[in-house]
Amino acid sequence: VYKVSEVELPPAWRKVYDDIEDQMLADVPDVGELPSFGVLQQLQQLATIACGSCDVEITETVDPDTGLPKKHYHVTPKLASWKIDEVLRLIKERPGVPVLVVAPRRELCTLTAIEARSRLGLRTGTILGGQSDTARQKVKNDFQRGELDLVALTPGAGGEGIALHRATTMIVIQRPYSG
Repeated sequence: VYKVSEVELPPAWRKVYDDIEDQMLADVPDVGELPSFGVLQQLQQLATIACGSCDVEITETVDPDTGLPKKHYHVTPKLASWKIDEVLRLIKERPGVPVLVVAPRRELCTLTAIEARSRLGLRTGTILGGQSDTARQKVKNDFQRGELDLVALTPGAGGEGIALHRATTMIVIQRPYSG
């Protein structure tokens, strides 16, 4: 069964999303101004904001060509996440069903696992880039043995020769750009 669920962005974050989309500049709640310097950055920011609220970290480097300071804006998902809320709602509709949750951002996977554990009491694991082969294999084995109810994974880390056939449900929070 293939099902698409659409989520509503809260009004304040809908405004941020629309402003980034239309003007490449938005006022982020509790953060301040967030500019987009190019289409790729704009698309990345829109994809993050579509999932939930965000933190924005601003760092500075010195441009080697001009010697002038250059600001860098790092947008990271945090709670509250309307997409994670929807994932948990879908999981509650299928009690006892082993679930895979797929998201392109490791932070979204981590937050989903934390929320599923704390709000639904599920046993969770993650398969993310940068994990050791041993840690990844342990999560896979624990899931296949029924010791985990949910595994949240990124497509890059979870799509490389990992069989998680025990899962009867897969929820894709957001499709990656690569397909």
